[in-house]
Amino acid sequence: MLLDKKHPTGLTARLPHPLTAIMKIVDMKRHKIIKMGIQWPYDNATPNSRYMLPLLERNEALVSWMEPNDGSIKDQFPAIRIRDSFYTLSLRQMKAVWKHIKLKRSFVNR
Repeated sequence: MLLDKKHPTGLTARLPHPLTAIMKIVDMKRHKIIKMGIQWPYDNATPNSRYMLPLLERNEALVSWMEPNDGSIKDQFPAIRIRDSFYTLSLRQMKAVWKHIKLKRSFVNR
């Protein structure tokens, strides 16, 4: 839910819900969905809470993959769907989701 707040200059600013204020929202006009993940099932808490990180562990079903409209496969990034909006994942959240994958020194991302 976005709240309307009047800016001193007369412009209307749309503020995000307080629970997702720290997470960056994905502009869906500039990105397309490559793979749709399931919606975050908890209404009163977001994945950026340390108490919710264990629920992200090894749970790739929550992750959606986005790509810029004019981008390629190298530009794809993971996002999570909360209340019908998409938010980027932080590094800490990504580490929790892919905790079961051990990377070797010789790993090359292709």
